[in-house]
Amino acid sequence: MSWLVLAVAVFALSTIKTLPFAYFARFYFQVLVTVFLPMARFFRNGKQNTFGFTKPGDVFSWVPYHSYVSPLEIDMYLHKSNSTYFADLDIARTKLVCQIMQRMFIRFRNNDTGEFKGKSVKNFPFVPVASIKGSFKREMLVFSRFQIKSRFFGWDDNKWVYVVSKFVTGSGKNEKVMGIFVTKYCFKKKGRITIRPREILQESGFFTEEVYQQGLKQGETAWTDDWDTLCKIADATD
Repeated sequence: MSWLVLAVAVFALSTIKTLPFAYFARFYFQVLVTVFLPMARFFRNGKQNTFGFTKPGDVFSWVPYHSYVSPLEIDMYLHKSNSTYFADLDIARTKLVCQIMQRMFIRFRNNDTGEFKGKSVKNFPFVPVASIKGSFKREMLVFSRFQIKSRFFGWDDNKWVYVVSKFVTGSGKNEKVMGIFVTKYCFKKKGRITIRPREILQESGFFTEEVYQQGLKQGETAWTDDWDTLCKIADATD
């Protein structure tokens, strides 16, 4: 019986990221550690981003997310199934959005803008994914450890925000790109009112005309699944 318990425990630990309800735990953990837990320090720091993203150009910073290939993610070839990349992208982008846009989330929660009925987590922006483009480059075997590096790459003048993410293994000169994806986002408040990119930058403390124009220019080339273009916008080598 003890061996059976041990086997079950080992299996559970090795597949913890893909167990039932693990997705919800992973998602809300990122919200907890990037918005709620740092909130007191945010106010002590004079309402400054607690992750050090305080300069206008920091909006384009890379944010890494670490993970591994669970045995429950593999396909018939014993590689990470292509379909499972998107769940990992969800969590990595959640970390990115909440870290970079932390100031906006807290300002909305506390009704600093005065446009909500009062203080509430219901004031948080809703950030739905519109669509994703990308390319798979290399396979990842079971238990392989990897990073997803994500950053805001650009936007348009009305609605859309583009996030580029790259799956990588190794580091430094040994870093290998396993896949690159571009996500098309929009930000909503009060249920369905679009938050335009200009307002997102203003509420998050990143707005300057130079940064805004840079994002507009980069946004023109962001929506692609061409590998060479993806490598260029992801600062990656083939």
